Amino acid sequence: MEYKSITNLRLAHFTELPPKPSHFTILVRGIPWSSEESYCEAVRKFFTFYHASTYLSHQIVYKSGSVQKLKVCLLSLNIFISIETTFYLMLSLF
Repeated sequence: MEYKSITNLRLAHFTELPPKPSHFTILVRGIPWSSEESYCEAVRKFFTFYHASTYLSHQIVYKSGSVQKLKVCLLSLNIFISIETTFYLMLSLF
């Protein structure tokens, strides 16, 4: 029952807001290299084949400075959290 009410709240929230790109955006990483087609063509072909009714367009970002900085920041934060958690666990063992 609780899940149903949460789902209804989420649906109400999304239907009341005007559409935003973030509602329909996904991040794709690790696109395999192909000698026959470009990365752009590979992404377009994949999404038009598997998601033809919902695919609109795409934009490829090649290690953009701000995107790369965010990735490095998140990785370092994850390592920091892992170290803090490990240290906390070690302290709680003694």
